[in-house]
Amino acid sequence: MANPETLDCGNEAEAASRRDAVAAERFGRLGQYVEAFEYLVAVLRGDCSQMLIGFQRGVTVEQGTAFGVHVRLPHVLLHHSSITALPIMQIWRALVIESLPMVPGMSPQTSDIVQSLLKQIANDWSHVVEKRNQLLHATWHIGLSLPDGTTLATKARITKNGYEEIEGLPSSADEILACTRECKRVTSMVGRLLQYLRYSAAEIPQRFVREDSRWVFRHPQPTI
Repeated sequence: MANPETLDCGNEAEAASRRDAVAAERFGRLGQYVEAFEYLVAVLRGDCSQMLIGFQRGVTVEQGTAFGVHVRLPHVLLHHSSITALPIMQIWRALVIESLPMVPGMSPQTSDIVQSLLKQIANDWSHVVEKRNQLLHATWHIGLSLPDGTTLATKARITKNGYEEIEGLPSSADEILACTRECKRVTSMVGRLLQYLRYSAAEIPQRFVREDSRWVFRHPQPTI
């Protein structure tokens, strides 16, 4: 959406209305980004909890009261403020690797593929977390009158060369949306991997293939 200051609006009220619409779109995109990021954190936390509870290892709890406590205990650890987005990925990755020997249909070849996939997911997530920290700790200028192409946020860091402004922060709602899509790509890969680990590990070598040095998901061919 164009900068409302550059539009021929006819009157000041219409210009203000358009400016508010632009700001609402940008705030909306920023909200979608936060939602997408925190959704994957919740997915990772939930799967960690399931693995720690032991249901996938055949652990059962007969007494009703004990079952409720059993389910809640992992969340005491996983919801501690020290377990932020990067550690939760590291914990999840380690738990998945430790659980691989118990996965039905898991072969040495498939295990190697899963561990390589986990490495790619963790690297992608590290990039997403870095971008998230830049965005959410930046100073935002949404709602101000800015020329087209001006970044909507500013953030600096201290390096060995001193003070340095971070480049590449969003300058439009579309660029915020691109950050959201990056989160969702990682979420999609995590979801696909969990799906096949739970229900069809033997198919992992057919469903996850290398393209241009990266793992991608190959959808099953429809049957007629």
